This record gives sequence, structure tokens and C-alpha cells, in this order.
Amino acid sequence: MKEGKTVPFWRNGIVLMSIGTVMIFTCLLAMDMETVDFASARISSRKTAERTDLRNAVNREMKIKPVTRSAHDRLMNVKHDPECLARTQHLLYRRDPERFAPSPAFTKAWNRYVMMHKACSHNKNWTHVFLHERGKTDDCNYLIVMEGNGGTGNKLLSLTSAFAYGLATDRVVMVEGRNQFKYLLCDPFPESSWFLPEDFPYQNVTDAEGLGVAIQRNFTDTSMVTLRLDHIQSWADTQFFCEHTHFGLMNVRWVGWSSTQYFVTRLLMVPSIWERLNPLFPSGEIFTFLSHKVLLPKNELWAHIVRLYFGYLAGSSKRVGVQVRLHGRWNLAEYDPVVFDHIVDCLQSRDVLPKLTTVDDVSDVMSFARNGWESSTEISVLVTSLQLKYYDELKDLYAGKPNVNKTAIRFHMVSHLGSQDSSVHQGETAFVEMWLLSFSDVLAISAYSTFGYVPQGIGGVKALYLNIKGEVFPNSTSCFDAYSTQPCTHNPQDPKCEGPGDANELHSEWMRHHVRECVDHPGGLQLVNEVVEEHSSG
Repeated sequence: MKEGKTVPFWRNGIVLMSIGTVMIFTCLLAMDMETVDFASARISSRKTAERTDLRNAVNREMKIKPVTRSAHDRLMNVKHDPECLARTQHLLYRRDPERFAPSPAFTKAWNRYVMMHKACSHNKNWTHVFLHERGKTDDCNYLIVMEGNGGTGNKLLSLTSAFAYGLATDRVVMVEGRNQFKYLLCDPFPESSWFLPEDFPYQNVTDAEGLGVAIQRNFTDTSMVTLRLDHIQSWADTQFFCEHTHFGLMNVRWVGWSSTQYFVTRLLMVPSIWERLNPLFPSGEIFTFLSHKVLLPKNELWAHIVRLYFGYLAGSSKRVGVQVRLHGRWNLAEYDPVVFDHIVDCLQSRDVLPKLTTVDDVSDVMSFARNGWESSTEISVLVTSLQLKYYDELKDLYAGKPNVNKTAIRFHMVSHLGSQDSSVHQGETAFVEMWLLSFSDVLAISAYSTFGYVPQGIGGVKALYLNIKGEVFPNSTSCFDAYSTQPCTHNPQDPKCEGPGDANELHSEWMRHHVRECVDHPGGLQLVNEVVEEHSSG
């Protein structure tokens, strides 16, 4: 266009009309797309609501707990302890972590003990202190826990018993720094350790005079006593469960503890110890709360536990733990078809797992797929046993036939070692399995099994006891209910106490209501939190 030449007005009008038409069309298109998006969102929302309603209906019918993201939300707010991650994380993986909040009295007693432990143990040369400061040079008394020869469950139960005694009597608990414990457990106390060095003179503890000699001396000129509290005890060692003995032991600086048994229930039958411990645990779950403090896995094991948790249990609406150990037999890992039948009958008759059916058509298969993929109704079953075949048979049974609830069930197993030994590897494996089992909603454990008592106590679960000890008969009761979450004291001892003891009517009344014979082991004693009816093991 040449300079000075004007543009006709009608051309400007055409340009303006074209631009306006494009703008109007664009606006209409955008409005139409918003309408389409809104309609799609309504359809998607309606479908999601329908799926949610279906899932909730199925969950209500099957009485399955919903899966929430509460554990994830809690994880974001946890202040992690790098020295012992399990200390602050383990409650994140439980359905109802609020239930495990310790009482204010226990929290106060624990904090007091932690301070005492640090003051009496920090930066000590333990060999020098033990060999050259045997007399009373400060206000510290010590309990040295020697690791017993039993299985991992027995060792952990004994250690918890020793700590309960130390807490009740103001003794600093120090643990043998050899063998399994140092590979399994975190240090419970920040800024101080409870493990003695490997070169500590342990033989001196083993060879120290027993309780009988100390009693004969009336606890005078005695700086070290070793308790030998196995399932068979001498008369002198049974005196440990007498009131007057504990007053005498107050004058002994060093006490050794050698045991493979759980004795917390029996310790509570000593009035002076009951007066110290009972107020700290109003729920009666002493082992549960102590285990959350002193049976924490080392970080390497905790990482393994968390990986297995997310691989096996996370996202499942129902977590089932099955622990199989054949006590009373030469081969603890033997496969017995009658035992397997008992396991299946227990799980099905108690509605832990759905019964099987022969009906298997396309509609059932599609319903099964919907339940497995679109709604979180699946059940995860963790089987722990020395014998692989129990796991294989359970898995094949439910894979081979449909179940009446059309539920997706997943079976898992961590190990099948074939036999029990005292190796560190087997101890680590057992400890990992115990912690995984403790996350179960339902536990079916072998009667009389200390391996099963540990996850039952850690998880605070009233288990089903599988009736598979000794010879198992086809028509016998397959399982029976526990009436406590706490371990059974298998050999509680009933000593004839020769020294003076103070009668305590409140204590006697408490024992009448809260100490019962174990349902899975006649003659054993168990702590319960309420009066229960008598049970029969069939």
C-alpha cells in the first residue's frame, strides 16, 4: 500500500466482523467443552460412587475392616529415631495404634528408668567395673541377662521377664553382648546401651554363687548372685519367688539372670513386685507394653520387616497369621495330614477364612475377579512354619476351589527352614516372622508355643490356639480361644517360702481375678484382664 493512500471503510468492517466471528465461535466451543467435561465428571463420579457402594456392601457382608491411608498420614508426622527406627514407626502399621498408648504412670516410670540406666551405664569400662568395683561404690544395682539355650521365643520371653524384674527393683539391666540378642535388638535407651562387650568376663557370672548360698549367708558379704530360672529349678532358686528373698537381694549389687522361661505372671504374685508393676499397666497387658520398648528390631531387620509388610500384608482388608509348630514330637517340622485338617477346620469354623464350594461358573469367576481387583476385600494369610507343605497345601486348597464369599485370598510364607537350631540366621528369621505375625487381625498359633506367644503379645491379639500339640486325633477339637493376649508362664513354680511375708488382702483379691491357669497348658499361669469362664482344650 502506497503512503498517503486511505483504506476503504468497508474493508475494515469485513476484518472486524471476521475477528468477532472467530472469537464468538471460540467462546461457544469452550463452553461446549466445559459442558462435556462436567457431564463426564458426573458420569465418572456416579460410577465411582457405585463401585464404592458395592465395595462397602461386600465389606459389610464379610465383616472386613476398610483400608485407610491413616498409616501413611501418620508416617508423615512421625519424628524418626535413626538409631532405632522401629521405636517410632511400629505403631504405624497397626489398625488401632491409639489402643497402645501407655499409661501416664508407665511413661513416668519408663522415663525414670531411662535416666537411671544412662547415669549407671554411660561410658563404663564394664570389665573394670565388674572385676574391681564389686562392692557398693554408688547407688547403682545391676542385672546381667545371660542368653539361654532355648529357641528365639523362649529367649525373648525370658529377657522381657528380666526387664520387668529390673524395672520393679530399680536394677540396671545389662544384656550379654554375644550370640543372638545383639543381632536382633535395638538399644531401648537413647544415649546409652544395654549390651555388654564381647570380652566381658561372662564366665564369672556363670560361676557365681547361687541363690541358696546367699540365703544361707543371709545375703551378707555377697556382691554377686546368679539366678538359674529354667523350667526345672532347685529348691533354692524357687525361693526367688518368695517375698523375703527380694528384700535380701536389695543388698546384692550384681545379680545374674539365666533362664529360658517367661516369669512375669509369677513375679506379679510377689506382693512387693506387684505393688511396683501393677499400677503401671491398668489394661493388664504388661508384656505388650514392655515388648514395645525392649523387643524392637535392629534397623536392618526392621527394613526387612517393612518390605515384607508392604509386599505381603499392606492393602489387605483382613490379615491372618497362622503359626505351626508341633510340640511334643521328635520332629517339630513334621507334616501331619491330621494337623493340616485341624488348621483348615479351625480357620473355616471360626470364619477366619471362607468355606469352599463346588459351584464354579462364569458368573462366580467374574464376581471373584471384581472382588479381587476393584474392591479391597482380599485376605492375606501369612503362614509361618518349619515345614513348607502346610503353606503349599493351604494355598493349593484355595486356588483349586471357589469359596462361598468369592473372596480373593493370598497366601505368603517367609521361610521354611526344616529344623530348629540356635544359629543367628534362624534367630533373625524367626524374629522377622514374629513381628510380621504381630500385625495380624486374626492369629491362629500353636498351643504351648513360645514362638506364637511373642506376636500375640506384641500385637495385643487374643489368638486362636491350634490344638496340635503331641498326638493329634481326627475328631478332637481343632482349636480353642485364648482369653488373654499375654504369654503363658509354663513352669510358674510354687515354692514353700520359709521366710516372713506380709499378707496383702488387695493383692490376694487381685490374683483371684487376674491370674488364671493357661488354656493351652494345664498347670501354667496366665495374666488376664477380666474374669473369664473356664475353657476346655478338647
